[in-house]
Amino acid sequence: MSDSGRNTHPVLVHAAKGDPNRTWPKERWERLIHELQGSERPVALIGNAQADPERGVHDFAISGVLDLVNRLSLPGLEALLRRSALLVTTDSGPVQLAGATDIPIVGLYTVVAGRCRLPYRQGFSAWNAVAVEPACPHAPCYAAIPDCTAQAAFQAKTGVDPSNVPALFSKWCQAAEPYRCL
Repeated sequence: MSDSGRNTHPVLVHAAKGDPNRTWPKERWERLIHELQGSERPVALIGNAQADPERGVHDFAISGVLDLVNRLSLPGLEALLRRSALLVTTDSGPVQLAGATDIPIVGLYTVVAGRCRLPYRQGFSAWNAVAVEPACPHAPCYAAIPDCTAQAAFQAKTGVDPSNVPALFSKWCQAAEPYRCL
């Protein structure tokens, strides 16, 4: 504990954005960050937003949050993960790097089951980690990609050609209202 009584080990938030089937809306991240600020721990934003404006992490201007976006090297991020209280992220690089540490992880998953992606640590799959998954009848939705009937229906609905693998994997959603689970 610090002199002020607040615990100095921060909660790290990696508010990733990118493919529409894996991007939690900025408003939801903001609401979560404000709720986390009510805890006794500081909140720090991590990630990279420089490489591609459509990918990386959401940009926030929230008072009282430590903004470390674009400021950490991979070794620096690993060191911070080792000294932090919690990581909240989508299925992204930081959750994989967190596998080298004991930090508790809350991972937000949609297209792939969290049990298939959370790190194996301390001799257990998903040790000290929780996967938050959508209550969607199609989740985890990538499981249906090999189904030719599902691919044909997706192509008819979206116009995305299944042979365009990057578009298929970034936009795949079988729900009547696409990306509603996010």
